[in-house]
Amino acid sequence: MEKVYQIIQANSKKTGNASGIQFIRAWDESKMNLQEFVQHLDQLIKDQKVYMREGINHSLLFAI
Repeated sequence: MEKVYQIIQANSKKTGNASGIQFIRAWDESKMNLQEFVQHLDQLIKDQKVYMREGINHSLLFAI
């Protein structure tokens, strides 16, 4: 779970949390299978460390 959070948080720091990281890009960077990635992401959302919203073309992930 920590690896997924670090990926999202790194993007947040880089962009000043003005731009979320694409779901697909975060998954690719994690090098996890999709099921494992989604489980970690669901837990981060439940813990209110991350939120997801729909962008113009993709789902975007933001650190809180």
